Amino acid sequence: MDIFLMNSTTDPLNLTEKIKLMTKNRTYNWNSTFESASSTSNRESLIIAFYGLIILISIFGNLLVCNIVARNAKMRSSTYVFIANLALSDFMMTVLNIPFNVARILLNDWPFGSFMCSFVPLVQITSVYVSTFTMTCIAVDRYRIISKPLEPRLRSIQALKIVTCVWLLAIVLSLPHAIFNRIETVFTFRHLVRCRTLYPANMSHWITLIAVFTQYIIPLSITGVLYYLIIVQVWSRNSLGVVTEGQRVSQARAKKKTIKMLVLVVVLFAICWLPLNTFNLIREFNATAFTQKSVAHSTVFFICHWLAMSSVCYNPFIYCWLNEHFRAGALSCLLCMKNAGRHMSDNFKSTRSSRPNSLPTTISNDFADESNQDSGNDSCCSNAVTISSKSDSKKSKSHRETYDFDVPLRTFSKKTTQASLQTHSDSFRCNPKVETTLVNVDIQD
Repeated sequence: MDIFLMNSTTDPLNLTEKIKLMTKNRTYNWNSTFESASSTSNRESLIIAFYGLIILISIFGNLLVCNIVARNAKMRSSTYVFIANLALSDFMMTVLNIPFNVARILLNDWPFGSFMCSFVPLVQITSVYVSTFTMTCIAVDRYRIISKPLEPRLRSIQALKIVTCVWLLAIVLSLPHAIFNRIETVFTFRHLVRCRTLYPANMSHWITLIAVFTQYIIPLSITGVLYYLIIVQVWSRNSLGVVTEGQRVSQARAKKKTIKMLVLVVVLFAICWLPLNTFNLIREFNATAFTQKSVAHSTVFFICHWLAMSSVCYNPFIYCWLNEHFRAGALSCLLCMKNAGRHMSDNFKSTRSSRPNSLPTTISNDFADESNQDSGNDSCCSNAVTISSKSDSKKSKSHRETYDFDVPLRTFSKKTTQASLQTHSDSFRCNPKVETTLVNVDIQD
């Protein structure tokens, strides 16, 4: 929603502008120069830390949400499609907008060229439009389900078509903010290249009002009214059909938890973007208060902008807190990552402990085609290694394969967890060699 982030009137006060103000102010106390430089360095470190925290949490959380929705077959409803779209828009905001805004706050020049000067605000405003429109679509879909439970629900294909229309509409509405952003050379004590928003005369007020109403006020107002109607119906209506008391309580609890999750997402979004919208409106319609910049204005802008950008990292925590499917999927992925890290650590230790002097050993094992087992495809990754080979169907189902591998002499009587294998099978047509890893094999003398 930060539609004037590239505007010179809302630029955060950087070091160059401070020096310019110092040269204009004759009563300035030059004894505080070194203290000002030190505070500027601390301020830059604080900005990097705060925005870096948002970037890390948002990338991890939103990718986790998209991964859970994509892998879980139970999450094919329209609501989960819209939730994945919210995560995608937040991820785009995090990757394609926030780092460039941080660089712009910290640097005196705009080093990314004219294309990025227009592309960065386009991505940001498009992402905000997509978020507010998607939350409105979720509210409309939930209200339709609650108010007309006997009608067929929105299918995932239809939800994808709606998401496509939402993105196209958001891009069209964001184009004016990208068109009027351009590179401009500014002279303070030296020539600086800045990225600024330069609207035509007497159009700035209208563009500001249209953006605030279409991005923030109208979508969130519609969403709030719909959720109010949904809450009234859910809390006052009984279940359809013949159900037991336990089933009725369980259904009511599940509906209330889902509505609570969606309402909390909307409320947090509205709270995060309210200060920045208020700041932009005051700046636009009370320009005299921003005629001369000050450190106070820069600090207020930083707080408002950081709060707005932080909206991209809250939703995954809300989903995992109030939705069992997201919570189970998140725990599964985290456990999988932990096991993968442990497996890599074991491989590294095994590589370091291996010795060059080893004795070639041969073991034989009988395999049957029916003995292959499924290794659990529902998890994020697999801890087992499956070896499959094609054999001649005319031959016997059970065949004998010989494995040659190197094992240190001192480990013959122990449980070897990692061993390098090389197979030579006479049943293969081209006598291939397959190298893989054998896990948990007991080797005897």
